[in-house]
Amino acid sequence: MTTTPHADRGKAFEALIELSNAYYARQKIAYVQKVHVKKIESGGSLIYPEKSTVDYVGCWGGKFIAFDAKSVKSEKLSMKNIKLHQYKYLEEISDNGGLGFFLIQLKNPYSVWILPVGQNYYSYNWISRTIVDRELLMGWGRLVEITPPPGLNYLHTLQRFL
Repeated sequence: MTTTPHADRGKAFEALIELSNAYYARQKIAYVQKVHVKKIESGGSLIYPEKSTVDYVGCWGGKFIAFDAKSVKSEKLSMKNIKLHQYKYLEEISDNGGLGFFLIQLKNPYSVWILPVGQNYYSYNWISRTIVDRELLMGWGRLVEITPPPGLNYLHTLQRFL
């Protein structure tokens, strides 16, 4: 049995997002960048001197977008993986005219979902839960299509929230 190191859990998902973002940029559909977090190595482990906001920020159709990508091996995401400061950052983005959301990959069975954050999306109805499962995603989120280019067509899905 092989195990995936904690830091590598979402690498394939991140690569799929990066391919999609590159396609969106080449086609002049959107410009979305990965937010790089400063890391310091100390005694063989990595230390993050500051909290990060979210994984990705960009501009699409004149709107600022920001999202955090979450990847889990199972059919549900523990709310322990959604940090309050990230939720509040995404909420501020949405409540000020942008689009803030979580992009969630479930692996059993495989699916990718958009879960929007902010007053307009009533996210206060789910933030107090202990897990994000398929039932919650079907009620408050949207399933993302996986298509030949761009691959992960999250902007098409995001359009449904406008």
